[in-house]
Amino acid sequence: MRGLLILLAAVGVALLALLRRRSALGPRAPRPRHIVIRIVCGVLGVGILAAVAVGTWSVVHGSDAGEAAGKERLVCVPTQPPPALAVPEEPFESVEVKQARFLVNVIIADLSAGEPVVIFADQQELRWPRFCSLGRDFDVAGYKVRYEIALRALSACKEGPKATPTLRSDGKYNFDWQRGGSSSGTGGGLMLGGVWFARRMGRAGPPEKPPLSIVARPGRELTAVGFVTRVAEDDPLKAIPAAEFLRARQAVVGEALGRWSNGGGPHRFPPRVDDAPFRGAALAEHIGASSLLLLAAAVLLSQLFARRGLAFVGVLAAVALYVAALDRAVLGAHLSRMEGPNAPLPARVLACEQAADSFFYRKTALARLRELARDATVPGPLRARAEQMARELPGLM
Repeated sequence: MRGLLILLAAVGVALLALLRRRSALGPRAPRPRHIVIRIVCGVLGVGILAAVAVGTWSVVHGSDAGEAAGKERLVCVPTQPPPALAVPEEPFESVEVKQARFLVNVIIADLSAGEPVVIFADQQELRWPRFCSLGRDFDVAGYKVRYEIALRALSACKEGPKATPTLRSDGKYNFDWQRGGSSSGTGGGLMLGGVWFARRMGRAGPPEKPPLSIVARPGRELTAVGFVTRVAEDDPLKAIPAAEFLRARQAVVGEALGRWSNGGGPHRFPPRVDDAPFRGAALAEHIGASSLLLLAAAVLLSQLFARRGLAFVGVLAAVALYVAALDRAVLGAHLSRMEGPNAPLPARVLACEQAADSFFYRKTALARLRELARDATVPGPLRARAEQMARELPGLM
């Protein structure tokens, strides 16, 4: 609210200066624009303001949290246990496996909210020894991804007299991803029966702010996980949601991420710090390309009046108030989603970050985030993210 008061005070000073200049120059009778020009300018100006409101609202209600959660991606799982492995006669000896069938799953998801949001799921089969290698290229969330798997030998080994036989292979894998001019990858020995790799890929792009929106479309923290599961040759398999598949293996995935961590991790793209010399410049920087459209709308609407210079100052102030009202409506939508017990957990966690991106009402967002962080009935991941945002937000005010 302090920014609004400063803005209104600046507009008042500008109006006073213009009026004093007019009285010093004597009475003049400016000529208004032609009626057709005024109608066209009015329609275009109002159209721009309406387009920005619609674009902003579409980003708020069409965020990739709800979109990704609403798309059910399926994977197949065994319906019966795999056949028993041949038991070596002596411990630490190996017995060659003549035939085996494996399901290979690669899932890319956002795991930062505690509840997995699956972005991509792929599944293929390895049938040893007929089909002992596979690979795939695909694009997901702005990344170009490729993975390869190859088996060269397969045997069963018992590590001790009473140990259960386990599979051994000198198979290899490679998993590479590329975005823009940067690329990363991982590879090594293939582990059979469980997680064969887990990597944090990074954020699916920084928050994208469309030209017709004053708020950003947030990116996601992507994690790629691969599974190899041995199944019976005649198993018909059954399809389940990939999110349910990940949820059942949450502990294994967490252990694998700790073992193969590459220094990534959940992080957020913070709102811009208001360090510009003038509040208006900070606002223009915050809302991005749409500030040029809003300025154009102010210019167009000022053409409706005879004293266009004076009218531009007043219309610009009205546009700033319009942006403040839109910012409050957006914050209200984020707070409603954040505190709504019936909203999906990933959407509620994401709303914590989006609420902190308010320009005019960060104190309101901070108070609500602190309340949520103290609420013991709130799910743990949501409470942790609200506490994190409440710590970060004071430095941006």
